[in-house]
Amino acid sequence: MATKHTPMTETKLRQLFKEGRGSGHGTDYRPFITVFDLSSIGQSRRVPSIKVGRTLHLLSGLEHNVYLLLERSKEVIDIREQYPLDRDQTLEVASRLGLKHPVYPHSEVPVVMTVDFLVDFVRDGKRSVEAIAAKTSAELQSKRSVAKLEIARTTLQDMGIPHHLILDTKLPHRAVENIQWIYSARSGDDETTENGNRVEAHLDDFEQQLKYADGLTTARAACESFDAARSLEAGTSIRLLKRLMIERRVRAPLTATEILDTPLGEITTSGELP
Repeated sequence: MATKHTPMTETKLRQLFKEGRGSGHGTDYRPFITVFDLSSIGQSRRVPSIKVGRTLHLLSGLEHNVYLLLERSKEVIDIREQYPLDRDQTLEVASRLGLKHPVYPHSEVPVVMTVDFLVDFVRDGKRSVEAIAAKTSAELQSKRSVAKLEIARTTLQDMGIPHHLILDTKLPHRAVENIQWIYSARSGDDETTENGNRVEAHLDDFEQQLKYADGLTTARAACESFDAARSLEAGTSIRLLKRLMIERRVRAPLTATEILDTPLGEITTSGELP
């Protein structure tokens, strides 16, 4: 975005929309704000999503944590981050509410307001679109932040889109940590193609071992046993376990204190815990 070093102008905004920012679905979606638009990267990151088949641009650690929960949810079918709201609508809403509409720094150009996530869900066969704002409790101490949230919430309400506020203090942090651990085994993250192929070659056999093993055996012990039996590099079966969980071929007990210390009776091939 052209706001990195110079003030925003209407011409620059038109160019962003012309580039397709904020449009598309699934693999074709382009966020309105990317990590490259920020003057300081901070906790922002680009994350490859298996669910939507593209790299997401997440602007904070909290956004990343919320993304992990969305990525893992069976109900979520599409995620659009940094989604722009219609500026004419947000200006009208701000005026109606008696609130000051935000403007770009060093400029009087009204901001194109965005919502952190616009998410497509399917529940009981019915599709819905809902917006999510990921905020810290500290942000809610700012009257300006609260005002911007209210403008966005009301605009989305006028559009018939539910708006959910997710606070950092309300996240299921154990589940987030476990999901992050599971997805650390995504193909291409930290494995060469050769290593990835080696892991794939043992995936089905390892799944069968988990299925028929003693239910009191821990996942860690099962991984160590499989590595030893197949003369595999230590840790290979842990990657296998993660891959099986990513593909939902074994259950991922997301509330466990330590997944590897979980008995295999709770890590079965019968499905996934929430």
